[in-house]
Amino acid sequence: METTPDGIRLIILTPRESSFVPHPYPHNGRQSFSPRNRLLSPIQAGFYRYSSGRWLWDEEAQLRSRYKRFNVPVLKNVAARSTGAQTCVSMTKFAGRGFNKLFRLLMDNGVVVIARIPNPNARPPFKTIASEVATMDFARTILGIAVPRVLSSSGEVDNPVQSEYILMQEAVETQLGEIWAQLELQRTLGIVEQVVAIERKFLSISFTLYGNLYSKKDASLGCKPAEIVGNILQSLKEEVRDRFVIRPVVSRDFCDSERLSMNIDRGPCSHAAPKPQESLFATCQTQNLPDAYVAVYKKFQDVADYIIPEKREHVSPLFLQARYPRLVDFNGKVMLRLPEYYETLDDEDEKARIRNPVLHEILYVPRGRTRRDVVELSNNTWCGNIIPFRERLIRIEHHWDEIKREIPCPIHFADEELQTHARDAESWNEDADFWASLEGSVHRDGWTSNENYERAIDLFARLRAQGMQNLDGEERSKFEKQTRWAARRIG
Repeated sequence: METTPDGIRLIILTPRESSFVPHPYPHNGRQSFSPRNRLLSPIQAGFYRYSSGRWLWDEEAQLRSRYKRFNVPVLKNVAARSTGAQTCVSMTKFAGRGFNKLFRLLMDNGVVVIARIPNPNARPPFKTIASEVATMDFARTILGIAVPRVLSSSGEVDNPVQSEYILMQEAVETQLGEIWAQLELQRTLGIVEQVVAIERKFLSISFTLYGNLYSKKDASLGCKPAEIVGNILQSLKEEVRDRFVIRPVVSRDFCDSERLSMNIDRGPCSHAAPKPQESLFATCQTQNLPDAYVAVYKKFQDVADYIIPEKREHVSPLFLQARYPRLVDFNGKVMLRLPEYYETLDDEDEKARIRNPVLHEILYVPRGRTRRDVVELSNNTWCGNIIPFRERLIRIEHHWDEIKREIPCPIHFADEELQTHARDAESWNEDADFWASLEGSVHRDGWTSNENYERAIDLFARLRAQGMQNLDGEERSKFEKQTRWAARRIG
């Protein structure tokens, strides 16, 4: 804890402070600071930089992508004004490794505000923030779901805070993950009923277009009015059309890195599975065999229209997003049929708690897991591995009769392709087993906790030494270059 000259207490909640102190990276070109402002206090440096863990490799790039400067005093003043307070008396930074910095601001009137500042790796920030604010507003005011109210926000960096930001109410209840195992059965049942009630609210309506939801004040060229259908009052339908619009998707699957410059259709669209444009097959330099990737994606293009089932007005988004909450993940026997006494119940609310027919229908689509996986994995091969994606497509062909038996399967993997996949999969499985053995310790991108950093370095240094002894020729030379980051730390 440190105290500024004006008496405000600033607290930074992080794991053990790393011995590595990153340079005060400048903003990504949209701001400039005078030389004297580059001399940051320990408090400012802690707020601006990432300090919740370390990376074993590419650490400088990772830290730069998470380094964000902003005007701390102005942010506190904005938060105070948004709650009717005179001043902010403390500002706490939460630990995290995502795309945002989170702060807890306590006002002199006792009100708590949560501030979120997007890191440079959260792109595109304006579109993302504007859509998140609109979605929270929609859930709270249209569906009546208790989400925090947004007090103030800006998707532009050109403002007094000198950063995009969201200020919202604090969710004051205890996180269920911290107490779930200690709760009595009756209490857990009550919570599950509340989860089902929330799901029913989301399932009660459906948008006629797919894309990202925005407030009408953030409308832009190409956006369309947000229209909903379902069991909802006509007045609410009109209110949605008057207040919200649908704009192109801003998911990282469509907008991350080079994808942002690709000429592809990001919506809004009204189709469950629109045909990809030819530019989908643009290759990435980080892929070793781009032709192999293109061939697999062409197969995906041929089956995409048949993978996502159309169920009433609920199509692609529900099918791809519907999951059992992790909160009630269960490994025992699952009740697939309604109990015998169901039809004798007079209480409609009790029936609703037992059965959610739309969600049940979606969750039990034939080969639903494989069909969902192939769509989700199609987004993960840009700089990753194509093996799991190709494996799901092979399964699609193998189980085609369960998906669309009335027509022949539009894709086929020849014996040679299957043999190549089997060889690739063996190597991939070995790699997956290795990372599984490090689960909870080191992530695939090299991230580890501050506490585990030295142990992780020692582990990879030993692995490097073993590899150098067992390899030779070109393979050894390639391995040596790839693992130099570990060699530098061998004492």
